Amino acid sequence: MSSARPLRKVLCANRGEIAIRVFRACNELGMRTVAIFSEEDATHQHRYKADEAYLVGLGRKPVDAYLAGEEIIALALRTGADAIHPGYGFLAENADFADAVRAAGLAFVGPSGRVIRQLGDKVVARQEAQRLGVPVVPGCELSDDDSLAAELVRAFIREHGTGLIKAAHGGGGRGMRVVADEAEVERSLRQARSEAHAAFGSGSLFLEAYLQRVRHIEVQIIGDLHGNVAHLLERDCSIQRRHQKVVEIAPAPNLPEAVREGLFTDALKMARSVDYHNAGTFEFLVDGGKHYFIEVNPRLQVEHTVTEQITGVDVVQAQLLVEGGAPPGGYPEALRAAVLKGQPILQGRPSDGLPEFDFAAAAERISQRAGRPALRREVLSSALYPRVYDEHLAFEARCGDVSMLPTPVYFYGLDPGQEVWVEIETGKTLVIELENVGESDEEGLRTVYFRLNGQSRAIQVADRSLAGEVATRRTANAAMPGEVGAPMPGSVLAVHVAEGAKVAAGVPLLTLEAMKMETVVRAPVAGTVLELAVDEKQVVRGGDLLLVIDPA
Repeated sequence: MSSARPLRKVLCANRGEIAIRVFRACNELGMRTVAIFSEEDATHQHRYKADEAYLVGLGRKPVDAYLAGEEIIALALRTGADAIHPGYGFLAENADFADAVRAAGLAFVGPSGRVIRQLGDKVVARQEAQRLGVPVVPGCELSDDDSLAAELVRAFIREHGTGLIKAAHGGGGRGMRVVADEAEVERSLRQARSEAHAAFGSGSLFLEAYLQRVRHIEVQIIGDLHGNVAHLLERDCSIQRRHQKVVEIAPAPNLPEAVREGLFTDALKMARSVDYHNAGTFEFLVDGGKHYFIEVNPRLQVEHTVTEQITGVDVVQAQLLVEGGAPPGGYPEALRAAVLKGQPILQGRPSDGLPEFDFAAAAERISQRAGRPALRREVLSSALYPRVYDEHLAFEARCGDVSMLPTPVYFYGLDPGQEVWVEIETGKTLVIELENVGESDEEGLRTVYFRLNGQSRAIQVADRSLAGEVATRRTANAAMPGEVGAPMPGSVLAVHVAEGAKVAAGVPLLTLEAMKMETVVRAPVAGTVLELAVDEKQVVRGGDLLLVIDPA
């Protein structure tokens, strides 16, 4: 039996929306909360959602601040926290951090370090599945030596057809490459290893057969500290783009009941084999009546809210409660909302209790004020966020047009020394005093110096009102097949061709990096490279001109 005690105070070692999600769950359970923030995140909302907030990683890069495990543990102890919730990303799958938290006498709201090592590594998890007789996709581990790995991938392709290179740690599509052409093996390995190392700190890779026209089904599980593990049904995440989930459907539609039960059985078999506790997700591929285990996410997932919608179980609250030893007798059956929350499930249609909204009247009011037809987004904003929208209009009436700013904190229209109050929610008000606005630079950015609730801050904002005074970036003309534009915002990681080079259609021209994902831009036509419009490490926007090919 566990000697765990109910949690009273929780530090979330994360930022943004997942930190806010954790704080909401804690608040509903009567637990106090502690936020951490990097220097750059000093004004972000998650710090204002907690009872206490502290700066971490002083002098470090933003990401490194949230990876400062020793400092975060020391802060948790200093503030009297009982537990650390890692959220997802950053330290969520760091086995050493999980062990260090528990060694410090704190609860880690997630699986043990031992379980993270066993199941967080895809290669080790595959071996565990095979030991238990759970079917897996044909595959193998790849050497850290690229030449040996390339030789193995080529042999695998000849035997199995298309292969799928995957990062051994982490997920989200990073470090993943489909390879069917032996000529592309080296490049695919380099890109997969580079992405994996950048995203997860490890360039370890493995290889699987690429199964086409299969469904991707994941099973949400949760275990307590008394040895019980239960499933919370499944989610179908087959609709993906670039190996990243786009749509989640739960329960999975048109899934044969025998297959569904097989998924539950194998997920629970693997979880019980390692004494899994807390939340986790076991992922499978389904091909007709067969299923294959692919990986485990030993943490809370972004898509946990889909499961909450169909089960009534608050997964984050369940994480917190089981880590505190609840329920005393353990879970003898599938989890129920009444057990987790101690309150009945509220049922109702989304429209229940919502007032009717006259869209036509709202459009007319906005049109009269603006002196032009109302935009659809303006009408929707006034419908969905009436109080915020009214405050926005009142601010513009006082301080002028702020549509050129990509930030909700408005500076233009203020004079140095002038204050504005921005209410981000009831009882949470930011007092902003403008100190100075710098000159626009060559990128069209101004540095704004201000005081936020008495603390000096600086932020760069786009000054679109000065577009005619600065050199504008060139945009690729979609009607010209030789003008190659950036498919997304990002930075130029590598340029593979030079001006004057002859290129064939489909050959790699550049590699862009965005959110630790690498994208190869290929030649749309054959011809000669007339102009390179960008350099390596240059930041580009979606649609920016990258290079020009003369198709003649």
